[in-house]
Amino acid sequence: MLGIISGLIILFFSFYIMYIGVVADNNWIIFFALVLGIGSGVLIALSRLKQNIKTLDNYKASLKRLQEHPNDETLKEIAYNAGVYFYKNKRDNKIILPMDINAINRDIDQAIGNKTK
Repeated sequence: MLGIISGLIILFFSFYIMYIGVVADNNWIIFFALVLGIGSGVLIALSRLKQNIKTLDNYKASLKRLQEHPNDETLKEIAYNAGVYFYKNKRDNKIILPMDINAINRDIDQAIGNKTK
C-alpha cells in the first residue's frame, strides 16, 4: 500500500515538473518528467503485484493448514475468507463473482479430501 501511495505522489510530482518544463520551454525537463512518470507507473504496478502475491500466499497457507486438519470448521472459515479476500483483490472493482466462489469451494473440498468434478 505504501508503494502505491508513494507512486501516486511521484506521479503527481512528475506532472508538476512537466508543467515547469513546458512553461520554461525546456525539453530536458519535460523528458525528465516523462521518465519520472513512467518510473512511478512501474512502482505502482510492482507494488500491486507484490500485494497480490502476498494475498495468494496467505490463501495457499490457509488451505495447507486446512489440509493438515480437515475436520476443523474454523480453518475452513479462515480458508474461505482468505479465498474471498484473494479473489476480491484480483479485481479493481473488488467484486467477487460466482465463479470465484465456486473456485474457493473447490479448493476447500480438495484440501479436506472431498472428490469434486
